Amino acid sequence: SARGASRPRRERRRRRFIKGLLQHSFVLDALEESAANSWKHIEELIEEHRLCSDGSSRLAQAVPTIGEFFTPLPLAATWAAFDARYRVSRRRFVQPSFNEIRQILNEAQVRAFAGEARPGSKNRSSLDFVSFDGDCTLYSDGKNFNDPKLAAQILRLLEAGVVVALVTAAGYGYEAARYEKRLDGLLRVLAAAEPEPETLRRFFVVGGESNYLLQLEQTPGAHHNGKISLVSRADLWDTLDFVAFDETEVTTLLDVAEATITHAIADLGLPDARVVRKPRAVGLLPVAANREQLDETVLRVQEALRRLQLSLPYCAFNGGSDVFVDIGNKKVGVQGLQALLHLQPKSCLHIGDQFLNTGNDYAARSASCCLWITNPDETKAILHTLLDIVDPHAPPPPPP
Repeated sequence: SARGASRPRRERRRRRFIKGLLQHSFVLDALEESAANSWKHIEELIEEHRLCSDGSSRLAQAVPTIGEFFTPLPLAATWAAFDARYRVSRRRFVQPSFNEIRQILNEAQVRAFAGEARPGSKNRSSLDFVSFDGDCTLYSDGKNFNDPKLAAQILRLLEAGVVVALVTAAGYGYEAARYEKRLDGLLRVLAAAEPEPETLRRFFVVGGESNYLLQLEQTPGAHHNGKISLVSRADLWDTLDFVAFDETEVTTLLDVAEATITHAIADLGLPDARVVRKPRAVGLLPVAANREQLDETVLRVQEALRRLQLSLPYCAFNGGSDVFVDIGNKKVGVQGLQALLHLQPKSCLHIGDQFLNTGNDYAARSASCCLWITNPDETKAILHTLLDIVDPHAPPPPPP
């Protein structure tokens, strides 16, 4: 989902490399003795890779598609804590899984943000910014935000001085009411808490991957009743050169994507599917389709668009129950906020569930530290740990 949107499955290859290092120890029944050394070695390889600018690191040689790491990853310490909880090294029949490697990488990234207190700030970490995917990250697929506990965690981030953004494929233009409907449960909690106006203004929405920017504001004169709303910040967003796309290329890309999707509908046996065309996107809405049919459609679109050799960034992805091709991607969306807010990738974190090459969180790996979660419950668990680092002295929020 980066420019070209068809790079190899970088996240899966990285996990496969790590799994391979651990597998030898497991097969030899030596995991308990050697796993810690393996994780320490991986940690050292990552740090060497971070300091190597010419692509000649040992990690790049072993995994040519490896991406950038914006912070060190304390993998040895994270493994020790993870193994103490789950006794992975004591297992004899079930080797460490991809899912466990994903969790260890996530926990190591969270630990990497532990830092010194900043003058005049409650934030006791190096974390300045957290962006979230929407579906399957903050709320169930196709549903609206309705989790008071998760909303309270987001409020704590905002109050600690962290900028929070929803970076979503949902593209409603600047129809703020439609985004507000999706975020209704969050906005209700924020309004009831009556935070300071500057706290509210730390919350943003980037819609259509990277096409529309909205910011949370308190309605003038309404501090006491807590009325808040999202307002267009097109005045800021449209000043960024890298979100100003060539309209001829936009039309060409969407035309080819639409034609490819239309052909896939007939070829893959999806006669009741609909094709929708928007100013910055084209999508496939099937009545019923399995994951393999959707993935096949995405990969066909990616191949067709790659042949165009356009300079335009785009994202072709499987949304779980549909397929969409968007102009722009989450790399552009995150980088746009970084440019406006003067933030560095090493202080930013993106949390999402779609990091395969048919997903739309994949592109954010090039702009920000990332966590790969699988559902909103994992998001809450991650935020619980993250908040202990960002604001360790804050009292826990009241139960919902």
